[in-house]
Amino acid sequence: MDRQYLYKYAPVLLVIIAIIFQYNLFVTPEKLEHTHREILTEVA
Repeated sequence: MDRQYLYKYAPVLLVIIAIIFQYNLFVTPEKLEHTHREILTEVA
């Protein structure tokens, strides 16, 4: 991987990772499981 490419997209990746972590902090495992089951039923 090119260093310039890494430096260009590192801030974007950090923001996305931060948003995911922030979202997961407020989502309880029960809610996550419920959402997962909903997705599975929609796919099936």
